[in-house]
Amino acid sequence: KPLGSLVKIQMGYSYRNSIPECLDEDAMNLLQVKDIDEQGVIDLKKMNKTIHKDLKDFFLKEGDLIFRSRGPFFMLSQFPQYEANTIFLAPLFRFTLVDHCISPSYLQWYINRASSQVTLNRLSEGSMVKMITKSTLEDLIIPIPDESVQENIVQLHQLALREKQLADSVFELRKRLIDSIFSQFNHS
Repeated sequence: KPLGSLVKIQMGYSYRNSIPECLDEDAMNLLQVKDIDEQGVIDLKKMNKTIHKDLKDFFLKEGDLIFRSRGPFFMLSQFPQYEANTIFLAPLFRFTLVDHCISPSYLQWYINRASSQVTLNRLSEGSMVKMITKSTLEDLIIPIPDESVQENIVQLHQLALREKQLADSVFELRKRLIDSIFSQFNHS
């Protein structure tokens, strides 16, 4: 199905001028492109803050799907936890499910996988800074397996990510062990 029939796509709030920064406790958090890494992880600690405005249409809630539409990679992220008073800024898009035949986690996996990234790069515009338009996203065809297959795919993906974390940890521990052995050998 075309993505536009599965989700409503909303562009983030667009500041016309520079963003006035504010460090007050009641200031709004601003989710920007720079806050989403190449794995689609949102770093809540890096968010800038600004003064309050009436921007209720742009407030995020836990589980919202946020698409990074500009830059060297195009990632779909789930807003990880409720962070009061957080809005998302252009060029981020929010995807709101309108057809519940697809799970948010499956859609995130599908968009972020390597072959989808190749497709998105091919469909992107711009030579220096790549970008994906809303209409291009709406036309993107998303295959939708039944619910149990979607669940299995997401679980396998999560297990693969955990396996990679563990393998990376083992690699780091081996490096430290080798360095420690070398240091002991070097001191004698």
